Amino acid sequence: MRQMRQRAIEDMVARQLGPQSQRSHIASCRRFAAFLKRSPDTATPDDLRLFQLHLIESGLSICNRNRIMTGGLARVGS
Repeated sequence: MRQMRQRAIEDMVARQLGPQSQRSHIASCRRFAAFLKRSPDTATPDDLRLFQLHLIESGLSICNRNRIMTGGLARVGS
């Protein structure tokens, strides 16, 4: 997980994302890992779909769901 986190941070720095955006993206990945109970880099497209359904069922607003799915999880499952 550390290697994936470091790679994600390097990508975010290259994209010139600010510290708060970086923290938000890392938190999204951490949340996904907790849902999966394994490293996000092992996720499949079906895992992403199940996580998205989980977010919907948990009552998150569409804005928060989009932030979580597009921010920190953009590279997962591809």
